[in-house]
Amino acid sequence: MQSQMKRTAGAIVCLAGSLWCGAVSADDKNGHPIDLTQPAAAATIGRIVDQAVVNIGRRYNLNDRQLEETDRIMKKRVNGFLKEHEEEIWPAIRELLANNLQAPEDMSDLKRLGQSARDLAKLAHKAVVEGNAEWRKILTDEQKKTHDYDLAELEKSFAQMDQNFAEWAEGRKTDKPMFGPNPHMAKRGPVGPPTPTRLEDGVLPGHKSNIFKLTVFDAFVEGFIKDYELDAAQIDSARSILKETKTKAKDFQVSKSAEVAKIEEARNKAIAARDHKERDRLDAERKKLLEPVYTLFAQMEGRLRGLLRTAQVERYQAKAKSAPSSKPEVAKKESAPEKKEKPAAAAPGEKKVDAGT
Repeated sequence: MQSQMKRTAGAIVCLAGSLWCGAVSADDKNGHPIDLTQPAAAATIGRIVDQAVVNIGRRYNLNDRQLEETDRIMKKRVNGFLKEHEEEIWPAIRELLANNLQAPEDMSDLKRLGQSARDLAKLAHKAVVEGNAEWRKILTDEQKKTHDYDLAELEKSFAQMDQNFAEWAEGRKTDKPMFGPNPHMAKRGPVGPPTPTRLEDGVLPGHKSNIFKLTVFDAFVEGFIKDYELDAAQIDSARSILKETKTKAKDFQVSKSAEVAKIEEARNKAIAARDHKERDRLDAERKKLLEPVYTLFAQMEGRLRGLLRTAQVERYQAKAKSAPSSKPEVAKKESAPEKKEKPAAAAPGEKKVDAGT
């Protein structure tokens, strides 16, 4: 997914029959032979992808979440490409490796391999461009500067490959590097922009979401139904209350979407800059904005408790006393916006909601 693809794209460039920038041989660097009798070479490709993710993580200084997403995208893209073009890829790869990545001596072989390799390189180019577009969404602005540089280098490699294979297809050999010049190998030291700043772990830029999820209301009500063993009529009423509350919560989300987006954008920048003071200030601003959500929770819980019979409350309290250290099930399923204050008072041992982020 970047010019790193020139060095580490045995995952996408190699699998396309166009191979990978001056680093492919019959054995990988760990000494495990590529089994060319296997049509998918799954184990070898898996190792290449894993190493590619490690190299990309180092170059872009990715945090844990970004690494997870990079691994997911790489494997999805590589496996999808292999599956879709398997019958075309491996015969060309075998023949290129058999010729030590050199042009075949036989003119008919040269033309045939040149055309097939060129066709696969074009498919690989399309796949890499699409993969990069998806991957770019998880990068910070600083990381995108490195990505812009790498993409430009990647285009040079594919242009060189296309030219070389086109000459083969026309029956002409070329002494030019098959994959184009590799600045990472020709120069010493860092190539391109400086190493980007690492984001705080757990943060994934470009994936914006609502500060709270509507499903937290569902989780709480379903947990309440189960804990208090509501009967059919009570369940209908509880879900009616839920529907009404969620409608109000959704209206709030829509009406405050611009403010939410502004706070989230500023918060991401503060995190990227490691400005903890500004991040804390924005967290406080976010909690204040969400006051109506806590009010909705308090009102919903109060109405739900109004459905209960004394026997149900006593039964629940008895269960709570027998397991005093257990946590409410809803806390495991969903989390609501952060807030230290309790949205509503509850009888000892009874269920309460903590609207955390």
